[in-house]
Amino acid sequence: KVNEDLRVPYDLNGLPCAAYQVMITTDDEEVTYTIETVEKVVETPIVYPLMAYGKKVNDYTANLVVIGLSKAGVD
Repeated sequence: KVNEDLRVPYDLNGLPCAAYQVMITTDDEEVTYTIETVEKVVETPIVYPLMAYGKKVNDYTANLVVIGLSKAGVD
């Protein structure tokens, strides 16, 4: 029982996935809220294969484009 506005946080992360009801009662009214918890879906990142395109410029030089590297540089 309180005599002024009160904000109470609820952490439902530890509960199993389901529909829960929260009931708030005052002297004047009673309100029920339905809250559904769902399992968070973690998206798997898409991994693309490495692709390379080359073009011969002359006997000693070639242009090379590599697609799919996560960071720039050559090893």
